[in-house]
Amino acid sequence: GMAHISPIPFDNHGWWGVAWRPHREFVGRISYSVKYLCWKPVAAVHLQYPESFRESVFALLLCNRREKLDRGLPNPFASIPVDVLLYIINMCGWDWFINQDAENENLVQSENIVETHCPLNPSMKKFRKSVFQKLRHWTGV
Repeated sequence: GMAHISPIPFDNHGWWGVAWRPHREFVGRISYSVKYLCWKPVAAVHLQYPESFRESVFALLLCNRREKLDRGLPNPFASIPVDVLLYIINMCGWDWFINQDAENENLVQSENIVETHCPLNPSMKKFRKSVFQKLRHWTGV
């Protein structure tokens, strides 16, 4: 075999003249492994996750923005800083939110689900609409 001994990839000049040396064998160890893809709020990564996971992330972020629950009670979920919530989502497995019924629903239907489970007061409706518009743009829906 041949060996390339230059510290510069594909360079023709090595430490002792020509970078390519004949009659060489590989000595060392090659290792490979699976690299897990952790979720992050980047469209290229977010779109690789199942639809139910993406919808769950959206619902969590919306519920985090809501300050009060029904009857004026404070929302304990809103006290979690967004950075901490994103870190928690980052540590969730891609299959943690799989719901076979939700897999076939589109973003418009998920908007109704979010409204049912985490209704917003009138002052937050405008914010919710802008968030859904941004999410549609972000996810390409």
